[in-house]
Amino acid sequence: MVMDFVSADYGWLHSSCSKESARILFHGGKSWDDYFTNDSILRHAELAMGILDQHYPHDYHPRKITFGVERPVRPVIGSDGKPVHDTDGKALTEKPKTNHCCCWHLLYNQPDFLNIKSNLELACEKRGYKVLFLPKFHCELNFIKKCWGFAKCLYQQLLPSLSEVVLKQNVIDSLDAVPIVSMQKQIFNCYMTLTFIGHQHY
Repeated sequence: MVMDFVSADYGWLHSSCSKESARILFHGGKSWDDYFTNDSILRHAELAMGILDQHYPHDYHPRKITFGVERPVRPVIGSDGKPVHDTDGKALTEKPKTNHCCCWHLLYNQPDFLNIKSNLELACEKRGYKVLFLPKFHCELNFIKKCWGFAKCLYQQLLPSLSEVVLKQNVIDSLDAVPIVSMQKQIFNCYMTLTFIGHQHY
């Protein structure tokens, strides 16, 4: 698992001398590096902000943290009270048409929950940074996911290996091979898509 920060101006976040980096290679799992928790996310954000403050004090970098939730789905119930299946035998589902379909939506539509900032937002605002939450599964609006996708394509072209050291280096090489031009193109495409969607709603 890889955690990193990226900018369309400078690419993956690192110091001007490339000795410091915001990239974290993480072996998720109980028997490895445990799990990337909320505290881990906060420490990672602090690391990134430290690099920005020290090496890019006069530049403005929009900080983008990918976050989002999908609305839950529920099974379609027929007139006989049983779940309805399609021709492939899969149960049909539908999204609830109300915000009070479950405890999750009931709570998260209350003003007391909506108006409370996360620990990540509070930590970043304390140091003068603003957090921008991006759609979780909307790749056409998520610049970061497009960068990961480019790196994955490069990684798949490398020779397979059973060596953990080789695989780790392949991940690093694939990420570093993503060109700045491609990053700039992808963020422009995201902006144009978002602009188009905005016009569709007006």
